[in-house]
Amino acid sequence: MKRWIILVIFCPIIFYQFLFFADFSDKVIENTKSAIVALYTDENLNYFRASGFFINSSGVVITAKHVVRDHLKLWARLYNGRKLELTLNRFQEDDDLAIMLPKVSKNESFNFPYLKFSDINKLAVGQPVMSIGNSINGLWQVVYGDIENMYKNIIVEDDVNLNMVKFKSIIEHSSIMPKGFSGSPLVDEKGEVLGMNIAISKFSSDRNSSYAINLGMIRSFVEEFNRKNHK
Repeated sequence: MKRWIILVIFCPIIFYQFLFFADFSDKVIENTKSAIVALYTDENLNYFRASGFFINSSGVVITAKHVVRDHLKLWARLYNGRKLELTLNRFQEDDDLAIMLPKVSKNESFNFPYLKFSDINKLAVGQPVMSIGNSINGLWQVVYGDIENMYKNIIVEDDVNLNMVKFKSIIEHSSIMPKGFSGSPLVDEKGEVLGMNIAISKFSSDRNSSYAINLGMIRSFVEEFNRKNHK
């Protein structure tokens, strides 16, 4: 019988970090930060929602589906201070993935910083990882950890709609992430994407874990988006 672990989306935790001293250079950290956005539900950026990140230079943003729930439009604060309007383009409920497109005028030309995808075959238990995201406690926070399990089965409890969603082959890692990191990238020491954070442990214990959608699911979702948008 398969074993499942119950988690909760956006479960608040006390934000104290135990740093894992992996070799994440300052350059990698800055480059990663530049491709991550803080998401808000209002144009004045008063109501913080969660995190997301650019996946190409044209400004396409990927985040978690539960982040954009009931919001066809969100606003993003970029690392350079710019504000960007985003509209929901595509989502995949089963894998908690969503893609949002930037609203830019035809006369504007932008080259957005974005994150590259890593090689999923190089993912291994014990591998150092980093997450950079946003929370009500601060923007572009950096947390570290390592991979604990590459094929975890979990049940996520949505604490808004109170429904349960099952996920398979989820990455489990030891980072302690604050509320608001849903939709943030899980990256390797090169700053390349290994997964996307969606949940943390519901129950406090001596052992803290966080959970990320694996890169294989993300790649399939993005490839389907690319096919439908390049016809």
